[in-house]
Amino acid sequence: MKRIFVFFLITIIVILIGYFSVGNNVPILKSLKNAIPKEFKNKLKSTIFLNRYKQDNSVYIIRSNSPNSFELENNAKIYIYSNLLIKTPIKLDIYGYNLSDKINCLNTEFKHNYLIEIKKLDEKCNKSFYFQGKIKDYNGEQYFYFALNNKIKNNSKNLIVLPVATFFDYSSNAWGISNATTKLNLIPFVKNSNSNFPTSKMIKWSEHTHDSIKNIAIHLDKFDFVYDYDLEFINLNSYKNLFFLAHQESIPESTLAKIFQFLKNGSNKNVLSVGAGNFLRIVNFKFIGDKIVQFQFPDTRINRAKYNLNPQADYDTFNCKLENFFSTADKIHINSAVSIRQRELNRPLGEILHPYESSNSEHYFEDIICDTGIKVPLLTITKYDSSNFIQVNADNVGIYFNDIPKLRNKILEFLK
Repeated sequence: MKRIFVFFLITIIVILIGYFSVGNNVPILKSLKNAIPKEFKNKLKSTIFLNRYKQDNSVYIIRSNSPNSFELENNAKIYIYSNLLIKTPIKLDIYGYNLSDKINCLNTEFKHNYLIEIKKLDEKCNKSFYFQGKIKDYNGEQYFYFALNNKIKNNSKNLIVLPVATFFDYSSNAWGISNATTKLNLIPFVKNSNSNFPTSKMIKWSEHTHDSIKNIAIHLDKFDFVYDYDLEFINLNSYKNLFFLAHQESIPESTLAKIFQFLKNGSNKNVLSVGAGNFLRIVNFKFIGDKIVQFQFPDTRINRAKYNLNPQADYDTFNCKLENFFSTADKIHINSAVSIRQRELNRPLGEILHPYESSNSEHYFEDIICDTGIKVPLLTITKYDSSNFIQVNADNVGIYFNDIPKLRNKILEFLK
């Protein structure tokens, strides 16, 4: 009994010495602190004294030996650096978004810094369209995004375009600085592509964009897959159908003009725009040769009337409902920033377009009913001779159009 008491007393003394010596250079305390084994001190720092040592904000710098975080090769490496002083376990998961699912490619823990070798990720992830890294520490979670150079070019008539600009804007960094915040000071938001990884403390559009890919791809025998900035250099004439996923908010003016020339000059061509958030703002891609080096967001809105596009409905489409269509903001990806924002704004269907201002257009299925009395059609088809601009007028309706059979069938009728 006496031995137990002595051991207990010594333990208490060691803990008190450690506690009161944190940040204290009093010689006697320093000598006593030096007498405590290093391993034991580290254990105390990461458990009992965690609040004294932990950083208020976790900062991670993520870099690569590759010049473009969305075109990594198999031999690429990703370096993760943190500002954490204590060696508490940091959880790391890497997820790949493929044609059918979101899958785990790496599950591990590290302390302070970490090196990811792309070639050591699970082989089942090799065909992923893009990846999400999830870092979890005592301050919460951070997410970062990257992609392998997995573009698909197999001479298909169908071209799916990934909105990479959205990753570099909405998931621009963990501190929430983006085009939406820099516009308050009337300066452009600039993001370099070389070795920079889009990072955020919340999941933004990655889940919804993935759903958009899956729900379109199941109807295609085969397709080509490129990034939005690739359109600067691609000849579109060989394609019949172009697919712009949720959420292609930003696009260069020159690319938008190219898309509509594709419709005006072609025969039986189609462009499908998924949801109301596409083609709203300008982004300028900067290249060295044909290699992307920078995304510039000047906070300039696209003149949608110039392209015969319906305007976004900002003020009179709150609490719009679609009978027998579940609220995706409440049931799918409920913790994403997109769904949270939709609930805050009372917009269970996401963003919505005013459909009746474009000319040469036909409207189908006026089933969306808003509290203001406005009826919004699910679909608007704008004619360009024998070609069609196919616009689904609400975000979540466009992403999950397969859940509405009549809408699905009408879209596929044009895409044959």
